[in-house]
Amino acid sequence: MNVKVGTSSWNYESFRRDLYVGAPRARFLAIYVKHFDTVELNASFILKLSRKDLGGMVRKGSRGFYLGCKNELIYPFQQPPTLSYDRGLFKSFFDKLRRNGQNTLAALNTRHESWHSQEVFDFS
Repeated sequence: MNVKVGTSSWNYESFRRDLYVGAPRARFLAIYVKHFDTVELNASFILKLSRKDLGGMVRKGSRGFYLGCKNELIYPFQQPPTLSYDRGLFKSFFDKLRRNGQNTLAALNTRHESWHSQEVFDFS
């Protein structure tokens, strides 16, 4: 299974302060792709993005980088902020995805701080 790690945006205030220090906004995505494998495009659920918009994002990305667009083809699983990391539950989630086949695209949106661990990032 190929697991990609990213966030639901590349434009968080904390990223401006900690990751993009002094960089102009136009460089944010290019810097982001050096640290993460994927990003969710929240705007794709609300706005119809043009080919020009998407093309610009793709050019700023890198080979193997994924832009996750919210639509009916990607299954988002958003967890409540109170759901802490549970290895058994996490493993069960991925086992079910594997049984669905290799072409299943899914996004797991974790919000509890306990998910921010090396064990989670190393899981595959």
